[in-house]
Amino acid sequence: MCFGTVVLVCIMNHRSPNQRSYWCPLSELLAMKLSNNVRGLLVLILCLSACRESQENGPDGGSRDGGALPVADGGGSPDANTISCANTSTGCSCSSFAQDELSECSPTSLDLLGYGVCCDTPGLSCECTELGCAQWVNGDHCECGLWQIVKTWSSTKQSQCLPASIESKCCESTSAFGVNCVCSANECEIGATPVASCSVTSVSVCSVSTNFVTQCH
Repeated sequence: MCFGTVVLVCIMNHRSPNQRSYWCPLSELLAMKLSNNVRGLLVLILCLSACRESQENGPDGGSRDGGALPVADGGGSPDANTISCANTSTGCSCSSFAQDELSECSPTSLDLLGYGVCCDTPGLSCECTELGCAQWVNGDHCECGLWQIVKTWSSTKQSQCLPASIESKCCESTSAFGVNCVCSANECEIGATPVASCSVTSVSVCSVSTNFVTQCH
């Protein structure tokens, strides 16, 4: 109960000196100090104050606006621990932000021959890259590496490249596309390493910042 209401109740319960109400001494004080006209004006002011408080507060005494409405729970962000796998231009990849397109990402899922390598970047993603070897039609050039590149020489995939002649040389190098190995009549380029032959196995290498795995999941 507000102060204005208490005072109003005290005044309305004021009695004559022979019928004093000891529970409300404020009414006795007002009765003795205020004239009838002043008392009436005070009663009117207190009534208006009490009515205003009643309108501003709800029926349970709380604020009428009740505060802000609760915000519906939209479900939050996707679970970062959920791993999905999807196709890429060079093979497949699994991560927390990949589209859920594949049930498996491995060398055998990319190609029945299983020519590929899977490399895991901890905490980021895991990628499987399709590899292969292809030989020119005239047979003097054979290359092993990223299948999307070497297949331009031939659509027939093979597992290795051998020197076509005694004069042929095989050279292994590293580029942005991974390890690449070429057998041809040309000398090895600067930075390339001479090797006896080229194969899918020799180019199945992960970068220093990644780990070799048999499949991504």
